[in-house]
Amino acid sequence: MSSENRTYGKHLKVTGRIFTLSNFISFTRLVIAVPIIAIHYQNEFQANITIVVLVVYAALSDYLDGLVARLTNTVSEMGKIIDPVADKLAATGLFAYTVWIGWVPEWFLLFSILRDGLIMMGSYYIRRKYEKVAMSVLSGKLSV
Repeated sequence: MSSENRTYGKHLKVTGRIFTLSNFISFTRLVIAVPIIAIHYQNEFQANITIVVLVVYAALSDYLDGLVARLTNTVSEMGKIIDPVADKLAATGLFAYTVWIGWVPEWFLLFSILRDGLIMMGSYYIRRKYEKVAMSVLSGKLSV
């Protein structure tokens, strides 16, 4: 199963593949909040080089997964889903942790969850109505 998608001025073939390098990169971002939180907690709420490296990797991987998908012609429907979900879950996990340790007010986390929920409902609507998965855009990535 494949379709065409116009992105960055190019026509990209979008496949139904699941096991791709770009999807693996997105998946690692999905789980990256866990070691960041664990290390921070064990380090008595202090950042260290490992946390900095993991945060930098998370930021770079958000760009890298899409780049790899386009360069290797492995843009997939699953990748278009897992990329923003990985962003949202990692960010929400880190937000929840910062609320738990008292660095961020609860209302800010609730606002973020509400915003992301509305975006996901809009994406679901687009998928159901037009049978397409909306791709992430730079403005959404920067907001995370």
